[in-house]
Amino acid sequence: MANRLIALDKCPGVRPIGIGECLRRVICKTMALVTGRDVEVVCGVEQLATGLKSGIEGAVHGMTALYDEFYDDGWGFLLIDAKNAFNMINREAALWNARVLWPRSRTTSMPTEIFKTSKQGTVVIANALIGKDTFCHVSHLDALNEARQMHHKVQEVESILAKFTHERQRSVRRAIKGKTSAWLNGVPLESCHFDLAPFQFRDGLAIRYQRQPSCIPIKCDGCSANFTLQHALDCKTGSLVIQRHNEVRDCLGDMAAQVWSQAVREPIVKEAESKADGPGLRADLGIRGVWTPQVEVLFDIKVIDTDAPSHLHRTPESILDTGAL
Repeated sequence: MANRLIALDKCPGVRPIGIGECLRRVICKTMALVTGRDVEVVCGVEQLATGLKSGIEGAVHGMTALYDEFYDDGWGFLLIDAKNAFNMINREAALWNARVLWPRSRTTSMPTEIFKTSKQGTVVIANALIGKDTFCHVSHLDALNEARQMHHKVQEVESILAKFTHERQRSVRRAIKGKTSAWLNGVPLESCHFDLAPFQFRDGLAIRYQRQPSCIPIKCDGCSANFTLQHALDCKTGSLVIQRHNEVRDCLGDMAAQVWSQAVREPIVKEAESKADGPGLRADLGIRGVWTPQVEVLFDIKVIDTDAPSHLHRTPESILDTGAL
């Protein structure tokens, strides 16, 4: 639904006024008619222009009585309008507060994805209104078209994901949000170990979409349980968990060696006092010069299975944040 935008001269500054089309105005009036009482109750006397009957009149009479009461004490009133509050307001914070304090508006609030699309599509005209840039009509149209195309792509992806199971949706959304799809169209350079064998590429796709890789054993050679992708990630009996950790460590170490002068695997942090104490305390990687020249930084690598059954009730982001502590 569109708005006709009119710029009012505030002397100084500009106030953008949007005149909505008929359907938008009908929806807004309907929402105000149904849930407007909630706004009056929540705002109370903190905002007298939200439909509160005789609110402005009450403010005038209240200030007059206050002035009359303390006139002899030297009281007075100073009216200041230092900023254009309409343009300075944080709209995201306003929408969030509306959702919390005005719960019945949630059913008619703009969906998050549509709000993001609207914000991206109007960035040119928004920057021009607040004085950050000059307005270019061509750039504005390009931004609108790009935002609309991206919104259509998101809708298409969402319609496909809706057909997946919850576990598969979770895996795909994690891959999209984490931007872990570069290997799909990467150049297969042998020097960078990007030259995947056909079965490696197929298994990578299977893991990406929570499918079982082909040609996997029937039983686990460590605990003799039925062997699945999830079992391979969780089984502590065999050496698969250790191999996974070491492969991540070695990959990060190889990349670090190309950037910094020295990258050492398993550097000794503290020597063992006796043979019974084992190999002592070791880090996973020691890299020299990461933040300060000629100073070694020790890294401990932790691999977390965000799809473990005990983690399915939490988002991958919250799981990783907890694991980083």
